[in-house]
Amino acid sequence: MQINQIAREYARAIMLFAPNSYSQVTVFFGKIADCIASSKAFSSILDHPTISSDEKFKAVLSLSDGTLPQVIEKVIHDLVSRRGVSLVTLISSEMDKIYKTKQLITDASVLSAKPLNEEDKRAITDAIGKRCGTKANVLFSIDPHLLAGYKVKIGDTVYDNTVRRQLQMAGDILSFTNRV
Repeated sequence: MQINQIAREYARAIMLFAPNSYSQVTVFFGKIADCIASSKAFSSILDHPTISSDEKFKAVLSLSDGTLPQVIEKVIHDLVSRRGVSLVTLISSEMDKIYKTKQLITDASVLSAKPLNEEDKRAITDAIGKRCGTKANVLFSIDPHLLAGYKVKIGDTVYDNTVRRQLQMAGDILSFTNRV
């Protein structure tokens, strides 16, 4: 089974058996991922062949505030015993997809040539939500390379309304009409 599929199965199980713990679990998994990335000592404990799974499990649980649901503790124990603790980032990502699907939330991003005011941001967010039939979670950013206009990305679909794209399309039309 591929790593993404394994992470997806863990995420489904967590969301099924601890659906009200989404925020708590993603924060906890974030702490684990941060410790793995930033602490050689922590990573060494998890990777060390002579340290028992129970000791590794205790090390990972020490990052929690002590209020984790039992199902999450079981998931952590399973990940530790299978040397899969590094999957927490992928599991969190899969949990996020499941959560947003259930809550009817669509992620989108908007790249603009200049900063947008709050009214424009609200109008764009509302338009994306209406188009998708969901609540829109929009990330706005500025691309100094854009001359004017904007790009909207919703899932895998990109709507390009930049000046560069409009000029490119006009050039394509002119070159086509010259061939005919």
